[in-house]
Amino acid sequence: MRFDKAILFLLVFILSGCGGIVNYSPNSSVPRDGKIIVLPFQNNSDAPLAGQKVKNILANVLYSKGFDVEVVSLNDEDYITQDKAFRIADRKGAKYFIFGSVNEWRYKTGIEAEPAVSLDLRVIDRESERVVYSAVGAKNGWSDESLGSVAQKLILELVR
Repeated sequence: MRFDKAILFLLVFILSGCGGIVNYSPNSSVPRDGKIIVLPFQNNSDAPLAGQKVKNILANVLYSKGFDVEVVSLNDEDYITQDKAFRIADRKGAKYFIFGSVNEWRYKTGIEAEPAVSLDLRVIDRESERVVYSAVGAKNGWSDESLGSVAQKLILELVR
């Protein structure tokens, strides 16, 4: 009987190794009925350019899923206020804009050095000024995965 419990424990441990947590807006998804601009994400992590990396991965994931996407590049990763985001969206003629923050972008310390990513995003309708979709998630991977691949998996889950 102890052998069965040990196998069950080992199986649960293995399956939880690259888990993550994702939360979405209730009953909604990223809208497809207009142009979306993707703004740089605020970088709350210790990793340089993490916000730019997430912005680029997100834009390419959306583009690969058939969204009308334009990337906005700025010279820094400073926090973009909602007012500034609205001005950019107006200038670009976008119906929606996406922005958010990167809260974790690192390899965990230790022998295995697993990648860990945490981020949140909001899709805002420029005309109604309402958040039409939001998601937040965190994911970690195995030691043989890159931060980019874990981030891409997380973003795919977030934009469903």
